[in-house]
Amino acid sequence: METFISICAIIISIVAIIISSRDNRKQIMIGKIEEIYELTIALYSRYSTLHELYLYLSRYSSERIPNYREKYRKEYFDYRNECEKVNMYLDTYSKIFRLNVLANAYLKKDLKIEILAFTHLIEDLTTQAYRNKREYYIDSYKTGFPQQVNVSKLVDDLESKYIDEINMVKDKITQIELKKYVGGKFREKLGLRKITL
Repeated sequence: METFISICAIIISIVAIIISSRDNRKQIMIGKIEEIYELTIALYSRYSTLHELYLYLSRYSSERIPNYREKYRKEYFDYRNECEKVNMYLDTYSKIFRLNVLANAYLKKDLKIEILAFTHLIEDLTTQAYRNKREYYIDSYKTGFPQQVNVSKLVDDLESKYIDEINMVKDKITQIELKKYVGGKFREKLGLRKITL
């Protein structure tokens, strides 16, 4: 009888270890996907600033009238210096590298490709925006970089896929839905006039 009880205790212990191991792996995976999500949002939040820097560079590089060229040159470098006050260049690359590592290590192929393409976009924009010449064209974006509204749609789509990957919450709010709520009901609750989007 004691042998039977000992064997049952060992079997129960093994089952508990297996279940615990699965839970630990799931928690690690959830933590990594949350970090991927956070990095995606952090890089997206820099897109408009980097795009604006790129547009300053474009105006400066394409201007042929010396007085205007000098004015645009000053605007470009002033804006670039503002960006560097928050160490944007190095910090952006650090986030890109970390996101690439996490995507390669933890995501399935389809989502991994989308994330790597997104980081490629941010990397190309950062590289181009920090060049002093516009002549350095990046092959993928010779016709220009996408508008922020299009990048926002991409990030909304990625957010939904992260949530699906974690498989916890199904009600995801898009940026457009959030803006409509903030411009409408939220402002109304605060006693402010609604804004139509």
